[in-house]
Amino acid sequence: MGKENLYKRGDTYYLRYRVNGKLIRQSLEVSTLKEAEKKRKDILSSARDVKIETDVVTKVARAKNLYNPKRFKIGCVVKTFESHPALAKPSEQTMKYYKNWISSFISWVGNNHPEKLYLSDIDMETSQEYSKYIYERGITNKTFNEHINTLARVFDLLKEEAGVIRNPFAKDIIARLAKNPVSRKEFSKEQIIGILNSFLEIKDVPFKSEYELLFLLGVYTGARLKDSCLLKWEDVIFGQNIIAITPYKTRRYGVKIHIPINNWLLSKLIEAKDIGEYVLPNIAELYLKSPYIVLRIIQKVFIYNGFSNPRDNLTKHRQHSPSLYSYHSLRYCFVSFCAEAGIPMALVQDIVGHLNPSMTKHYTRFSNEFKQKEIQKLQIYLPEAKENSLRQQTIELLKSASDPLVSQVYDLLNKTSSNQESRISS
Repeated sequence: MGKENLYKRGDTYYLRYRVNGKLIRQSLEVSTLKEAEKKRKDILSSARDVKIETDVVTKVARAKNLYNPKRFKIGCVVKTFESHPALAKPSEQTMKYYKNWISSFISWVGNNHPEKLYLSDIDMETSQEYSKYIYERGITNKTFNEHINTLARVFDLLKEEAGVIRNPFAKDIIARLAKNPVSRKEFSKEQIIGILNSFLEIKDVPFKSEYELLFLLGVYTGARLKDSCLLKWEDVIFGQNIIAITPYKTRRYGVKIHIPINNWLLSKLIEAKDIGEYVLPNIAELYLKSPYIVLRIIQKVFIYNGFSNPRDNLTKHRQHSPSLYSYHSLRYCFVSFCAEAGIPMALVQDIVGHLNPSMTKHYTRFSNEFKQKEIQKLQIYLPEAKENSLRQQTIELLKSASDPLVSQVYDLLNKTSSNQESRISS
């Protein structure tokens, strides 16, 4: 194979080659020809080994009657994956994500490649085509990776019974995207007040009283969205004025946190008290159905108050850049407001359930107004020096006085000043 298999787009070299008759295009992630040729040599050498190994494995498996690529239909994947004994059992919510991503892939195959009926029919070209499809839908890098990793897990678990020789969603075939974490923007106290007051006039928000309470929970407890949406009345202990929950994100550690209830939030919880299971019953139902329904309503509130994210569009999926303003911003606000109020960071860490103090520090953002106020408390001058300066100015003014009584005052001050200077010198 010659240099014609290398080509360049922008500053990056790509390699085009075939394995088992399948055309593969791969980014080499280098910008110089020398580096590209080295990577080309390594990849093509591995590709030849894979071709030989694949042929041998397939022939041996067929000879032993173990290889039957047409005995596992794609439509059976979800049910088999969910109950597979080798699958480490995820949480109920995570399993929902898995099933949704797998179902999305099955639906796409049915619409775009109806001729592919069996799991063994899915080749590298198909996986690359599907990866491009989901990326162009505008999901975040994190969601893209989770989606592809789920499909890779499916092929790993079912490859033997499905007759799959090589996982088409393996990392060397579908590259995972770089993480692009974005620190949420926090709100000032005035902005928070404006957001809360907007519930008096905003329209097109279903269950508005519940969403208002949802925002109050975020502001006064710093709880994450899932913990707030699925908060149960049994978690609200009115006798002790605390909310006792085990956060979903850190549930595997079994750490329960106790959040003291602010008096204003307490009054709102008492008003909303119901005999149902959830504090926010309608929001909880929507969240369990799809968190994105709740997220869209929250974004609508932010947009109403003038806080829109880049390329915000409620009719489409969120774009590749994560939201700068989200419900999680309220968590930043809670930690920062506590810091500005002088509440010990150890207590704040305990309330929000941070297992690492550095995480609490990361969430702490001081406003400019607070910084200006606090910096004025820094006094570097010596009070004695200032006092002496004023005394000397007074003495100088009295020097010119002619009144006998004033002269006596001058003598007294001058004597006191001389005695003080003697003490300082000694």
